[in-house]
Parts: sequence; C-alpha cells; structure tokens
Amino acid sequence: MIEGALTARARAALRTCTLPWADDAPTSNDPELVLDLAGAGTKCLVRDVLALQPEERLTNLRELRCTGCELTRVDPVVCRSLPALELLCLSANRIRTLPADFGQLRGLTSLRLEGNCLAALPWQLGELEQLQQLWLGCNELTALPPEIARCADTLVALCMPHNCLSGPLPSALCELRSLRGLDLGDNALSGPLPRSLGQRLRRSHRRRCLRYLRRLRRLTRRLLLAHVPCILQCCLLGRRKRAEE
Repeated sequence: MIEGALTARARAALRTCTLPWADDAPTSNDPELVLDLAGAGTKCLVRDVLALQPEERLTNLRELRCTGCELTRVDPVVCRSLPALELLCLSANRIRTLPADFGQLRGLTSLRLEGNCLAALPWQLGELEQLQQLWLGCNELTALPPEIARCADTLVALCMPHNCLSGPLPSALCELRSLRGLDLGDNALSGPLPRSLGQRLRRSHRRRCLRYLRRLRRLTRRLLLAHVPCILQCCLLGRRKRAEE
C-alpha cells in the first residue's frame, strides 16, 4: 500500500470508527502511568520507547498511545515489558502483523489498531481476558479469529468497518454475550444477522436511548428552573405593553 493511500485510510479510520457509547477516557491521570507519543514520528518501540524509559515506569505503565507514528511492526519484547498496560493505541500506523506475544498483555482493556495494514490477527488475542474494546477499522482483515470468543464475558465494543470481511457473519460474534456495540460497515458480509445477537444489540440500543432521554429530561428541567424568572419577567413585560396599547 502506498503511503498516500495509507494516510487516507488512517484519516478515514479516525473519522468513521466511532462507537459513541464506548469509553476511551484516560485510564489514569498520573503522567508517570501514561505515555503519549502521538505524532512523534516513533519508528521503533524498542529503540524509541523502551530503551528511553526506566524499568520501573514500564512495569507500572497503564496507557501507551502511539497514534500517527511510523510504526511498521510491534516487537514481541514490547508485549513482555508492559505487564500493567490497560490501554494501547497504535492507530494510523503501517503495522502489518501482530506478534503472538500480544497475548501476554493480560491486563489490556482497550486496544486500538485502526488505520493500519493488518490482514490477519493472531489467535492469541483470545488470551486478553480483560479486553473490553477492540478497534480494527480501516485494515485489510479477511476474518476474525474464533479464539476471540474467549473474551465473551468482557468484550463490550467491537469496531471493524472498512475491512475485507466477506461471506456470512463470523460465528465467534454470536458467542460474545457481553457485546453491546458492533460496527461492521463497509465490508462484503452477507446473510442474516443471528437472532440472538440482533436481540442483544437492540436491547442495548434501547437502554442507551432511554438513558439519553432521561438525561435530556433532567437537563431540560434544570434549564427551565434556571430560566423561569426570566421567562416570567418577559411574560409580564409583554402583558404590560399590551395593556398600555
């Protein structure tokens, strides 16, 4: 893939891969536990990240963001050096493969890989037993590893539009009983949505709508109470002007 095309796909990924109910908030406010290298031109995580950080910080690091760098691979030693990592963002790079050692990131809850060149995922992703959010949009994926079903109790959001999925829906999706958000747009999938999965997603959507309406009603009530004096004053002025006329 040429660099210009990759940049366009990366932009599309960051623009379209949105699940508004998913939470991508920082895992910690402590700067010692967060490392943000977005746009820093990092080419090698081992040389440009691990070698420059004290071992104690790497051991406790909770969040690593490398969006829009120039990464082409993830070295296995990276996965073995970050045992406490909870959020890993590698969006908008040129990564083609993931190492089998990815399964050692056992504490990972959010994994963002949008806008790369991934054609396949290692089965070891199924070993991420705490994974809640998986973002895979704008890659070249043709399948989802069946082992992802091991995340059935934790995976809440799966976002993988703009890939090369085809044929019937991956069977592993039906086993993700905690799934509440699913985006498979702009693929070549065919066949019906399994009934159990459709019902689960509809119930989740209905609950989100109800929560939104309740928040809207509370907000409207607060706004009305805050502006009642002004509204009454305007009404009284209007009546007074009409009486004078």
